[in-house]
Amino acid sequence: MPVGGIVNDVRRGWRVLGRVKKGAPKGQGLHNRNYFRLDTNDEDLLHAWADVYGAEPRSLDVTLPYDLLRDNWDQWLELWGAGGTLKVRCNGTDWVQWRDSQGVLHNDPRPCPWCSGERANDPNQHQLVGRLFVMSPPLLERGFSGVLMLVTGSWNDCRNIERTLRTVDDIVDGELGGVPMVLSRSCEKITMTRDGKRVRRDDWLVRLDPNAQWLQRRMELQRLRAIESRPRATAAAGVAPTGADSSDDQIPFDEPPVAEDDWDGPNGPYDEPPPDDDEGEPISTGPTDAQQARDNAPPASTRGRGNPLYKGDTSPPSPGVRSPETVQKELKAQAWDLDHKGVVLSGQQRGAMVGALNTLFQTEGASAERIAQGRHLVQDYVFGKPKSEDLTPGEVLSLLWWAQTRTDDGGYAPSPQAMKEAQVIEKEALAAGGQDEIPW
Repeated sequence: MPVGGIVNDVRRGWRVLGRVKKGAPKGQGLHNRNYFRLDTNDEDLLHAWADVYGAEPRSLDVTLPYDLLRDNWDQWLELWGAGGTLKVRCNGTDWVQWRDSQGVLHNDPRPCPWCSGERANDPNQHQLVGRLFVMSPPLLERGFSGVLMLVTGSWNDCRNIERTLRTVDDIVDGELGGVPMVLSRSCEKITMTRDGKRVRRDDWLVRLDPNAQWLQRRMELQRLRAIESRPRATAAAGVAPTGADSSDDQIPFDEPPVAEDDWDGPNGPYDEPPPDDDEGEPISTGPTDAQQARDNAPPASTRGRGNPLYKGDTSPPSPGVRSPETVQKELKAQAWDLDHKGVVLSGQQRGAMVGALNTLFQTEGASAERIAQGRHLVQDYVFGKPKSEDLTPGEVLSLLWWAQTRTDDGGYAPSPQAMKEAQVIEKEALAAGGQDEIPW
């Protein structure tokens, strides 16, 4: 029987290999450096880090290890005591964890006297701590299974990370696991208070951005879907498409980063919070819209493109028959995304893909040779690979999920839309080869 104190108190996650920090090691001052530093006692890991990223890396290629935003990233206002004892953890309004005078840790919320202003003059208050968990593919290839934890106490860093993760979370519909990202240091102008005066200076901030190639593929996929769906929607409503509103009030404007001091968790001073009149989104620990939609979604067997294992875009295909070019670009983008996430096929899925494509050409009187030729033409047109054994796992799954749909009784059936699109692709491929139709 599971032990409640272990099952209930342990957070799911990979082992933390080390901490990625911005500041100098203890004993070398509070200087905020312009590169990342790995803090770990594992000498082998330090050597591998230096081999992969160099001595003073300013950019790290990483992936997000978990699907949910809150598992990859959190930020709290915290107060720590001697010996690494957590005394207070606050969400900006309430203490969600606090330790009494007897040293007992409580999890029942209580109003924060510092945030409310009741004890605003206390010299020893909680400080911002942000923790981002990432996985390093190069280190994983060298046998280091686990995650790295970036620690920052900068309000600007936390805003940068929060804004990027929320945006990517919306793009992938709450499935962040495996998304390739770039963690980097960026020299930017910030405003801070020195001796009671507001001054501008350069500071090295942390930036988190999606991999450019991955983002380009996702944006192309969204563009194609918009092209396919919006004209039909406006025509059905009897509204003529119009151009975008170019008025100035439609253009979002983001103010420069707000003030901060140097702070690197245990290695530096606490940076001041932004003034009340600053622009920007407040930092929140609550779930995003995408997370809420995912948590409230029906079981996977009743949604998406018919496959309960699909972890990417679960929206149904656009209505109507898409052009061969559009089908090709969408399937390629989906396959690239799946392969980049390291998807692995089960023993039956490659054969299931062959069978699903064959059913798209099983018309009355069609011979086995005719059916196989149609499947080869589709594979060759979309991925340039007529042989099924040459397809990558992502390519196999994208074709499988395109070709079939889930039925009400839990089974699978040929997708009516895919059957029409397959016929158009076949004609396009034959025309490109100088044929009008298959000669049988």
